[in-house]
This record gives sequence, C-alpha cells and structure tokens, in this order.
Amino acid sequence: MKKIRKAFQSLKTIVNLYEQIFVSTNERTLLKEIQKQDDLFLTMVLSEQLGVENPIIWHMLELYPFLLDQMHDWHKRMGMDKCPFEGLKCC
Repeated sequence: MKKIRKAFQSLKTIVNLYEQIFVSTNERTLLKEIQKQDDLFLTMVLSEQLGVENPIIWHMLELYPFLLDQMHDWHKRMGMDKCPFEGLKCC
C-alpha cells in the first residue's frame, strides 16, 4: 500500500511539474498574444474616430455597442488616463 501511495505521489509531482513547465509558460504566451490581437482589433474598429480610413468599417458598425464595453480597458492598456475620443465616455 505504501508503494502505491509513493508511486501516486511521484506521478502527481511529475504532472504538477509538467503543468508548471509547459502549460503555464504557453498559457502566458497565448494570453499575451490574445491581448495583442484584441488591441489591434479595437484600434482598427475605432480608427474612424481618429479620421483614419478604415475599409472594413461598414462591416463593423454592428459591433460598436459590444466594443464600447471594452473601451475603458483598452485606453488604460494604451497608457491613457481618459478615453481619447470625445463621443465615447467610459470613465
């Protein structure tokens, strides 16, 4: 019985080590990449507010209400204390 417990504990230690080395490292990388893509997406969608021509803007108009909820987090990540767009008030 003790040998089985010891083997189980060893296996549990190996699984924990595997998760720490591979899963945690890749998870951080994936989350960072997702955040970068999200920032790029928000920049593209809100570029019209800056006067930059955006060819996909007509397809994205339906998404504006959903993106306004994320605006506060976006401008904080970009280092802005307040929303840079006059028409959008999130703070």
